[in-house]
Amino acid sequence: MDRRFVKVEKGLGPQGRIAVVRFDRGDNVNALSQQAMRELRDVPRDFEDDLETSVVILTGSARAFSAGFDLKDPEAWQRTSLPIGERIHRQRLGPRMCKAWQDMEQVTIAAIEGHCIGGGAALVVSLDFRFCGKGAHFRIPEVELGMNMSWGSIPRMLALMGPARTKQAVILASDRIGAAEALEWRLV
Repeated sequence: MDRRFVKVEKGLGPQGRIAVVRFDRGDNVNALSQQAMRELRDVPRDFEDDLETSVVILTGSARAFSAGFDLKDPEAWQRTSLPIGERIHRQRLGPRMCKAWQDMEQVTIAAIEGHCIGGGAALVVSLDFRFCGKGAHFRIPEVELGMNMSWGSIPRMLALMGPARTKQAVILASDRIGAAEALEWRLV
């Protein structure tokens, strides 16, 4: 499959059992457009019958893991004029992307640099482990934007950080969670 925003490199590491999946739109924000989410949803299928790969590392660009859902994506806004069945189908793209990563048999690791916002945070909590650079920060602005934080991420965040920290991260959206704080909160 030809992918514009996601590249997969297999056979890495001393025994060739590591794969790196790089999500990079080349725009320094790495927002999750409909096309990017389809590509990220489909990547786990590449590993379904892969007995050689033990670890899959998902990373973004050097400047950003992801700015979250692409609010400027024309394809995302087209869905308001679509029949209800098609709207529902498209609405499920984010949750299906996260679930596909959660269900992978390989160990999954998010390598996070720069910002990891909203849908980007929903995606990384779907993986087994998260590591971030010192300059990484997290933010969940959905409530502040009048959206709900969904994609199945709230139960995953609760399991990682507990109820108080999850509420703090989701409700106090204007607060950025820096790398050190994310470690303290058990987000990474």
